[in-house]
Amino acid sequence: MSKINIVITGGAGFIGTNLALKLQSKYPGGHISSIDIRRPAYPVKGVTYVPADVRHMAQTESIIANADKVFHLASLIGTHESFNNPWPVFDTNVHGTINVLECARKYNTEVFIAGMPGIWNNPYSISKDAAVRMALAYFETYDVKVSILRWYSVYGPYQYLSKYNKAVPTFINKALKDEPLPIYGNGEQVADFIYCEDAVAYAIDALETRQWGKVMQCASGQGISVNELAKMIIELCDSKSKLKHLPMRGGEPTGARVIADTTELRHTFPDYRLIGLKDGLMQTINYYRLHPALD
Repeated sequence: MSKINIVITGGAGFIGTNLALKLQSKYPGGHISSIDIRRPAYPVKGVTYVPADVRHMAQTESIIANADKVFHLASLIGTHESFNNPWPVFDTNVHGTINVLECARKYNTEVFIAGMPGIWNNPYSISKDAAVRMALAYFETYDVKVSILRWYSVYGPYQYLSKYNKAVPTFINKALKDEPLPIYGNGEQVADFIYCEDAVAYAIDALETRQWGKVMQCASGQGISVNELAKMIIELCDSKSKLKHLPMRGGEPTGARVIADTTELRHTFPDYRLIGLKDGLMQTINYYRLHPALD
């Protein structure tokens, strides 16, 4: 299937960039297109970048109509930020997902849906959970070929610095400059991290092995506190940075423990071995040593 036609929604983003690179390796000679409202900061050679918005059905359909596989990553992110203006969050994350699913139903296209844990009561988390449930509804009602992973904290090269202050890129880039690392709350919140290369490999394999209608939690299954993560990054960067605790942000519960149950994932892909957190962080640090972090 060397001439396969693949579409990535949100392909200009951090995970989309890593996915495009992995897809090129997996399907040499295939055609990869990206739908995104932003220009790629890290364009992948050979990928066709189409300025389009998944909220607009005509734009979405014009690209997906000829696709064999669609990896739906496009979303509007932000936890506490999403409270400020929740309408576009739901418009992108739910309405956009329905548009992709409608195209998949019409053209019999295989679809991967990127979910998240969906356990917090903020507009971003709620909208992403609704997108997952809509995908299941299309599988159950219309037999749409859809596979779903609930990605936890994905990190790695090409991740943007942004107003959302994602922990890994923020900590690394500040540690490399010996600047204080901002930690919201007491830093005892626990998260589960997965290296980008592993996350996208699971996504590709979920479609390859036809895991239709299945929702799998995707991470390491092991948690680390924000304080421990920050200290690990300081050590790996050989940095003089200190921790700087700030007030907790809205939409993120104090003392949260967000750890994936990877039972189904390990059962489905028993031979897969994840890149360890220290190794993944070191690869990410080495990337940022050589490349400027972009907003």
